[in-house]
Amino acid sequence: MTSSVIPKTMLSKVCFLFVLFALNLSQKVYSLSLLSFVSKRKISRPPVYDANDVIVNDDPINSPGTNFHPLRNFILPILVPLSLVLSPAAPTFASDYGSLTAPQKKVSEAWRIIDSTFYDRSFNNKDWFFLRENAISDAKKFKSFDDSYDLLEEMVAKLDDKYTVILRPEQYSRIYKSTTGSNKDGVVGIGVELRNIDGDVVINDVEADAPADKANVKRNDVILQVGETDVSHYCNAVDKSSECVMNVATLLRGDEGSEITINVRRNANQVPISIKRKPFQVQNVRSYVSPSMIKGKKTGVVRIKSFSSLTSSEVKKEVEFMIGEKNIDNLVIDLRGNPGGLLPGGVDTAALFLPINSPTVTVYTRKLTDVQKTYSDGPFLSIPLAVLVDSSTASASEVMTAALSDNKRAFVVGGRTFGKGVIQTIRAMRENDIEGADAGGVKVTVARYETPNGTDINKKGILPAYDIGDCRESDAVMCLPPKFDFE
Repeated sequence: MTSSVIPKTMLSKVCFLFVLFALNLSQKVYSLSLLSFVSKRKISRPPVYDANDVIVNDDPINSPGTNFHPLRNFILPILVPLSLVLSPAAPTFASDYGSLTAPQKKVSEAWRIIDSTFYDRSFNNKDWFFLRENAISDAKKFKSFDDSYDLLEEMVAKLDDKYTVILRPEQYSRIYKSTTGSNKDGVVGIGVELRNIDGDVVINDVEADAPADKANVKRNDVILQVGETDVSHYCNAVDKSSECVMNVATLLRGDEGSEITINVRRNANQVPISIKRKPFQVQNVRSYVSPSMIKGKKTGVVRIKSFSSLTSSEVKKEVEFMIGEKNIDNLVIDLRGNPGGLLPGGVDTAALFLPINSPTVTVYTRKLTDVQKTYSDGPFLSIPLAVLVDSSTASASEVMTAALSDNKRAFVVGGRTFGKGVIQTIRAMRENDIEGADAGGVKVTVARYETPNGTDINKKGILPAYDIGDCRESDAVMCLPPKFDFE
C-alpha cells in the first residue's frame, strides 16, 4: 500500500484536524475508524470492507478510539483517508450540541456520519449543510426517535444512492450478526432464504433443521400469502431489488413459539403450511459430494450463502474434509443467491485457491488506491475448480468470482452476476431513548472496486465463461454444461 507523507506546511495551516486511527472493538460491534491520512505503519492485512458491502463500525463520533482490541481472528488494520470538513457546522458539533433535543441529536449524529464518509463529495449536488439545518429544525418538534428515523430516511434519499441508508435498530442488529458471524444463540424465525424471481417471492433455500424444514417447506416454493396478508404482488419482474423480499421476511418473523401459516405455490398446487417460530442456527457454508460424476470423477460442492469474518476458515475446513475423507477430484463453489457480506470474507476465501502475490481486488476511496494481493500460497492450488453464479450473486461473492476467474484459477458457470462494484461502511449510532438498547446505524457508500484485470463491474456484472443463465437445480453439478471439463 502506498504511504503518504504530510507536508509540514499543510500541518501548520490546518487547525481543525481529527485523526481517526482505530480498529476499536466494543462489547457489541466492531469499531473501525477511517484514517484522516495514510500512516507510515506497514500493514499485513487488507482493509476491512464489506461488499454488501460493509465495515461494521460503532466508533463514537465525538470520541474516536485509539486502541486496538481483538475479536476472534478478525483483526484487520485499515488505512483509508478521511476527507476533512472545515465548515460552519463545527460549532454545532461541540458547544451547542447539548442544547439539542434527543431527536435532534439523532439527526445530527447521522448527518455527521454521512458527511465524514460519503464518497461523493458533491452529495449528489445537494447543499448538504442546508439539508442538515432543515432537518434539525424539523426534528425539534418530534417526541420520539421513530419520527427522527422517518426524517433521516427522507434526507438520505436526496443523495440518490440506494446503498446509503438509515438502519433502524432491528436492521442494524441483523446485519451485524450476519456479517460478523456472531449469532451463536441462533435466530428466531422459520429459517428460509427468499429471493425475487420474475416478480415471485421464491424460497431460495431452507435452513437444515429449522422450523420450515421440519414443516416440509421446499426450495423453489413460491410464497403467496403470509398469515392474512397477500404477498403475491409484493415484487415485480422489473425491479430486482430486495426491498420487497425484505418486507415479506418481516412478516415471517415473530416471537418464539408463535405460529404462522403460509400459502405457497408448489408446481401447480397451492399448499398451506403452518409453522411454529423457533430459534435455529444459520449455516452459511455447507458442503456435499454430488451424486453426479464428471467423466467418472467425484465432484464436491461448497455452497456459500454469504460472507462473514468466519467464512474462509469454514470453507477451508469443508474442502479439507472432502479432499481427505471423501476423495473428491473436482470442486464446485456455489455462489448462487449470495448477496455478499464482509469483503475480507470473499477475498480471504478466494486466497485459499490462489498462489502468493495474486491480485484479488483494487479498492478506490476518495484519496487512496489499494491494490490487494494474496500474502501466501493458498492450501488448495491444484484441485480443479468451477464457480457457479447467477443474477443474485453480488458484491463480495463477485469479488471472489473475479479473483478466481481473472487469475485463471477457476471456470465461471451460470448467469450474469448482479453487478455491485461499490463498498459501504456501517457505523452504529449512539443516541437512543432506551438505555443499553441498539440505536440503529447508517450504511454509507465509501468506495468502489475493480477486479484484478481492472474491470469495473458496477451495474454490469460478470459474464460467465459458460453463460447458461440462472440455474435452479439443487445439485450444483447438475448446472454444469454437458461435456463440461474441469481441465
